[in-house]
Amino acid sequence: MNLDDLLPKTPKPPKAVLYSYIDGSGNAYYITKNRIQYDPMTAKYSSSGFYDGGKAAEVALNTEQFKTIENSLQQAQKQDSDHMLKREKGSGLVRLHHENETFILAYNSKSKQALEAIFKKIMTP
Repeated sequence: MNLDDLLPKTPKPPKAVLYSYIDGSGNAYYITKNRIQYDPMTAKYSSSGFYDGGKAAEVALNTEQFKTIENSLQQAQKQDSDHMLKREKGSGLVRLHHENETFILAYNSKSKQALEAIFKKIMTP
């Protein structure tokens, strides 16, 4: 089963997306140079029928925050030992839109944990 088929079709990613990330629960993060948009998984589309990723959000990024995300994604890209060939439940899907590259981060990989910690810090008011 392709887990991407479970993702809701809306809302749409912002224009000028440089990076996107879909976490192990199907929550999507879209990153531009100055914004991060969070599109959560809803119970309707979750594999359990119950999981809800919360409310959608959009946060302005300053240059330092954007560079932190970009550096973390570049490190994750280089860390082949954290990559998987096939997407499984719990893994993270990274898309580098400007490089037309996609890779999958393993469930408990350090790269995935680091990236998600950065997103949590930025998205938490």
